[in-house]
Amino acid sequence: MAARDMADGGLSVLMLEARGRVGGRTYTVESKGFRYEMGGTWVTRHMAYLFKEMLRYKLDRDLILTHD
Repeated sequence: MAARDMADGGLSVLMLEARGRVGGRTYTVESKGFRYEMGGTWVTRHMAYLFKEMLRYKLDRDLILTHD
């Protein structure tokens, strides 16, 4: 998000990843025809900024709501 905001502000941004994939702690594993999301797979209602970003990128349609 910081890199996006800086680029939107007209700055030149170089983003480096520690691994050979993007996503930080979040990644997808495929096994026997199924996809499993690993890492940061849950959020709580207290993460207002994260929910705002999910709405920005229309990721809210992928949410599975559970009870607290």
